[in-house]
Amino acid sequence: MTVMAVIRIPAKPGLRAQLLDGAQASIAKTQSNPLCLDMQVLLDASDADVLVFIEHWRSAAAHQEFRDSLMQAGAMDAIGPLLGGEITTTYYRQLDGE
Repeated sequence: MTVMAVIRIPAKPGLRAQLLDGAQASIAKTQSNPLCLDMQVLLDASDADVLVFIEHWRSAAAHQEFRDSLMQAGAMDAIGPLLGGEITTTYYRQLDGE
């Protein structure tokens, strides 16, 4: 079952642009992953220091495995010092006539 992953990534005040720059390699890898069906990078309308990634994945497990591989490859090295809080991920699935 496909899922939507909503990832909130808070930057330290005033460092959103640098955070987005530091995340570009991970964004490119996500967009080229065949198990990721779509990805959007958004700005939180109520907090300019928060990036929101909305990703459509074949499964939550596929997303989690990919995320773990990014972490093992050092993805946090580029953005860790720019984070203003915890990265959160919430999964959603489509209602199928429930």
